[in-house]
Amino acid sequence: MELFRIGFLCLCGLAVTAVAGCGSGPNMEAVADANKSNLQKVANSLYLYQSKVGKPAKNEEELCDFIANNDKIEKNLGNMKIDRSLFKEYLIGARDGEPLHVRYGVSIPYGGRIPLVLETVGVDGSRQVCWSDTKITEVTSDKEYANLKAGKVRQKDVMADATKAAVEAAETKAAENP
Repeated sequence: MELFRIGFLCLCGLAVTAVAGCGSGPNMEAVADANKSNLQKVANSLYLYQSKVGKPAKNEEELCDFIANNDKIEKNLGNMKIDRSLFKEYLIGARDGEPLHVRYGVSIPYGGRIPLVLETVGVDGSRQVCWSDTKITEVTSDKEYANLKAGKVRQKDVMADATKAAVEAAETKAAENP
């Protein structure tokens, strides 16, 4: 178990390095862009919790306590534009004013993509879903929403999305560094 935890923390460090840019310090703009909505702030807080504690948050109380009282994450929260005193407000959907559905207890896979935070009501028949990569999608089908809420995703769709994201990232990097 300890070996798994060490491996996971190493992978998290690589992910942070990839987002931050090698040797250039944290890319604050990229971090801020990944935390524009309440959905994203909660999803990234789940990831922060898991990366620091080594396991997923079991419930809202555990996550809120971690955010409110862990003095070792102050810099992380600053980079993520998360105000400790407002964290409970982030658990409310900005579009519908309803509590977000958070998939507590779900281990966030490194390099994988799973639904983490979902609007409960949404707007005009569309509910937003924030994935573990902080991308937000709109869902209009009740069946698809129920499947995502339960964590049921087609693996081929997840892999296709991951491949598409990797290609886009490579194209962006190539454009920035001709």
